[in-house]
Amino acid sequence: MNSNIDSEKFLMKKSIGSLLGAFLVTLAACGSLTTEHSLTGRVAAPYSGEVQVVMEGSPRPNGIREIAIIQVAASGNRANMPDSIEALKARARELGCNVVVNVRVDRGSAMSTTGVCGTFAN
Repeated sequence: MNSNIDSEKFLMKKSIGSLLGAFLVTLAACGSLTTEHSLTGRVAAPYSGEVQVVMEGSPRPNGIREIAIIQVAASGNRANMPDSIEALKARARELGCNVVVNVRVDRGSAMSTTGVCGTFAN
């Protein structure tokens, strides 16, 4: 009789361990990415070309008309440089920007990417 109870307890513990492991794997695979902006200039028509990204500390190109400050917040499996930069560029395109300057990436348990988007003045 005790061996049946011991077997049931073992199977229950194993099942709970498997469920917990599956939950943790699922949780680790989840992530979020949100983008927001604050206008500092006038929005232009959406831009469909490649957006130039200039990291903080790099020389800023001359003749940029500033449009907005963009921030990307990412967590989980989305907290990586390629996803954050692509989200930054996508929002810049929506605002009519062809360049994002002073791009800064802060990493911790999540990732924050911030930059100033604009267009080259003609």
